[in-house]
Amino acid sequence: MKIRFYLLSFLCVAVMTAGILGCAKKADPNKPIQQIQTEVQKMSLGELESNARAYANEIVSKKSEVGKVADQVKAISIKELLSQKAKDLKSQLSKLQSDLSAYAERYQIYAQKFQQLGGDVAKIKVQ
Repeated sequence: MKIRFYLLSFLCVAVMTAGILGCAKKADPNKPIQQIQTEVQKMSLGELESNARAYANEIVSKKSEVGKVADQVKAISIKELLSQKAKDLKSQLSKLQSDLSAYAERYQIYAQKFQQLGGDVAKIKVQ
């Protein structure tokens, strides 16, 4: 009975630890380009694929967010065009577009090196 309890406890701790450590965000729109260019030279095909996928997922997510906010901006009436709400939405849209561009730029570095090493680009394609 004690063995079962200890085994279950160990399993719970292992799952929680993996969840915490596994949640680290790989894709960072603020990571310096030069740093990425240096790092990719030492990365394995698997590491390149993992990083490229992380950026591809963020690109897809940001595209969706940009679309939603852009629709909200389009829906602003002429009366509200100069309102604080409109300014906030435009600012939010600008920030999202900037992030999207940063993710795409960083993604390209990983994807190019991945392809150079013979990786299947279909595995990291932005959907």
